Amino acid sequence: MKKTILGLSVLVALASTQAMAQDGTWYASGAIGQSECRYTNVCDFPGVDKKSTSVNAAVGYNFTKIVAVEAGYFDMGKSKFSGSNGNFDVKAQGPQISVIVSAPVADAFSFYGRLGFARTDRKGSYCVYAYGICGPFSDKKSEALYGVGLGYAFTNKLTGTLEYQKLDNSDVTSINIGVRLSF
Repeated sequence: MKKTILGLSVLVALASTQAMAQDGTWYASGAIGQSECRYTNVCDFPGVDKKSTSVNAAVGYNFTKIVAVEAGYFDMGKSKFSGSNGNFDVKAQGPQISVIVSAPVADAFSFYGRLGFARTDRKGSYCVYAYGICGPFSDKKSEALYGVGLGYAFTNKLTGTLEYQKLDNSDVTSINIGVRLSF
């Protein structure tokens, strides 16, 4: 999967211009979608609620019609488990910075790839009933963030997006629908 996403990103980088993008413009974006925890030994237990709501907000700058840089904040939602032996919940959120490369597909459609860096704050709580142990946990990880998406330019200022994203180390994925407003 990683090689496929990397290959698509390289292909996008070699392609021509993004539909409706303009050199030297700023944009703001927001998205909402569904995330899924795939973290081994955490989210692979039977009964774990792996899916949650994800949200993203960012600002970016189009250097060219192909290349943009974006900084923002993401919240990948929460995974939960509750059973007769105990319970836990864990969530992943934090800031990100990404390079976006785009290529047109048709008049108003474009594909894009994302490769970035995220500083993920993973927080949660747990209880093991048999031992009477309960408490919070937290750690921060620096990790790769990558994705691929499709954009549709409604106007030269407003673009709708559909994107798949993955946090590499936390092993959380999301599919989001969003908007990008250029100014």
